[in-house]
Amino acid sequence: MISHDGPARTRPTREGAPLTTIVTGADGYVGANLVRELVARGRSVRALIGGADPPDWGVEVPWQRIDVREPDSLERAFDGAESVFHLAAVISITGDQGGLVPAVNVDGVGHVAEAALRAGVGRFVHFSSVHAFDLMKPGGAIDEGSDRPPTGHPSYDRSKAAGEARLREVIAQGLDAVVLNPTGIFGPVDPAPSRIGQLFRDVVRRRVPAVPTGGFNWIDVRDLIDTALRAEERGQRGT
Repeated sequence: MISHDGPARTRPTREGAPLTTIVTGADGYVGANLVRELVARGRSVRALIGGADPPDWGVEVPWQRIDVREPDSLERAFDGAESVFHLAAVISITGDQGGLVPAVNVDGVGHVAEAALRAGVGRFVHFSSVHAFDLMKPGGAIDEGSDRPPTGHPSYDRSKAAGEARLREVIAQGLDAVVLNPTGIFGPVDPAPSRIGQLFRDVVRRRVPAVPTGGFNWIDVRDLIDTALRAEERGQRGT
């Protein structure tokens, strides 16, 4: 979520050359779409991935393997970076997976943010989630002031809220960062596919035996990326 637009930022250069834009989690669904869009806009991109091999982004970009749980793997990963889009996360509907979920979604956020601060990154855009709020509380719209998941709520939800809190500790140290809280994401360039992408495919192919009542909010991945780029340029620090 972005509360308000601030003044447009001037993109810095070093010795006349554009600085690099970093995408963590670039081997994920949203990350792959973001990499493609950044390159299409003429940006110099460095992709940071957690998997063994990079995906087919459809464009040529330099990449580096990292583990956000290990600060040493982040050494020099952000050198020369103008901005960072942090997407690396573990989505889980099966609990904390032996501690993996908080290790990546909370500690990993802190490690990446601290590395970006040390490197002098000008803007940090953190992809959190609507699950960082209490989705079980009935009534009313969710905004930045809504309640966070209490004890007893799913580990993933609590990890996203705690990850934001960890990021704000680094913001207090001087990092210029903004937070996004997207809802369900769907759209193109989803070859794996993502969980939501697979669900939609199964519905279309009539492989889902029943669809329960209820509702959820969805966002096209292209709209999310456009919002993220606007956040990079105009988002207010700390929101």
